[in-house]
Amino acid sequence: TLILNQETPMRMTDKVHIRLAMAVAVVLIGTIVTLAYHLASSPQRVQLAVPAADAHKVSFFALGDQGSGQFRQWTVARSMDQVAERTRDLDFVVLLGDSFYGNGVESARDKQWNWKFENV
Repeated sequence: TLILNQETPMRMTDKVHIRLAMAVAVVLIGTIVTLAYHLASSPQRVQLAVPAADAHKVSFFALGDQGSGQFRQWTVARSMDQVAERTRDLDFVVLLGDSFYGNGVESARDKQWNWKFENV
């Protein structure tokens, strides 16, 4: 006799592989959406006060070689942001150069400008 519409049961390893693939897809989509948001978002402008000429101390960050835009730089930038928020004592930031690696930027509208400079 011929049995039609007989389904073969799915093996446990197949179910695990499907769930793993779905989890990876969700993480990948979340990462892409986050990166797209950061690339397209306008940076927040921060207005820092100029220290008075008779100030007893001046507090600032000096940054150099920040041109790759890699995750570690974002981590350092967030830590610096937390320090500035906690102390409420940052007067200004000095950029020492090497702000963009590779081909550089063409203008302030260049995606690298937003990604590697404004948002970090």
